[in-house]
Amino acid sequence: VVVGAGWIGAEVAGVAARAGVDVTVVEAATAPLAAALGPAVGSWTVPWYDAAGVRLLTGVRVAAVEPGQVLLDDGTSLPADVVLVAVGARPSSGWLSGALPLEPDGSLAVDDAFRVLGTDAPVVAVGDLAVRTSPRHGVVPGGHWDGALRGPSVAVRRLLGGVPASADDLTPYVFSTQLGHELALHGHPATDDDVVVRGDVAGAVTALWFRPGTDRLSAVLSVDRPRDVAAARRLFTGPDLPVLDRTRAGDPDVPLKAAVLAG
Repeated sequence: VVVGAGWIGAEVAGVAARAGVDVTVVEAATAPLAAALGPAVGSWTVPWYDAAGVRLLTGVRVAAVEPGQVLLDDGTSLPADVVLVAVGARPSSGWLSGALPLEPDGSLAVDDAFRVLGTDAPVVAVGDLAVRTSPRHGVVPGGHWDGALRGPSVAVRRLLGGVPASADDLTPYVFSTQLGHELALHGHPATDDDVVVRGDVAGAVTALWFRPGTDRLSAVLSVDRPRDVAAARRLFTGPDLPVLDRTRAGDPDVPLKAAVLAG
């Protein structure tokens, strides 16, 4: 039994199923990846579970984990030899208490150069504990390896007096292989963003998030569309969010770069 149908839960479920393991995924939200992508886009992945031989239960919570079984809040008992809980992480930052200003959840708020906010000391934080304020993307949580990989070079350069550059505002990036599909997310979608669908949700598809009522692109999720992955990476290299014509961007036969508008 895998508890949580997020990035990690889906990846592990797919690998285990391919190895011949009987897998059930339990998700409290109404769709997989709902927290990261929203329930509408997350629901695109539901058919993947059945196709991969994985049982998916959504909208149900775990009440207890006991030897040999997982009990759900609707009274269902799931037999389980192994249970993986993949529902996120809680910062283990108690050792910093009193030294740096921790947020209520234990994270550290940092600016666009990873400098810890709320202290005059020249301290930077990169990685899982760092919740960054991005000029383009707003509040960007830690927890993805890409931020820990690219953040240190920005932090050190700025500590040494480097001049801010547009490339310093790192675009959030996640990639995942799930149940036979390749996903890549560039940017940081907000819950109230408008979603434009590019392609067929039953096949290769890309989701484009736009700031509400505007043509400013906030995030791109590509599913089995490698050309859109490369295009999205290039789009988020300027100082501001890119501006695209929604109609042209939603046409899967039009390259994303051809939908870019001036300004």
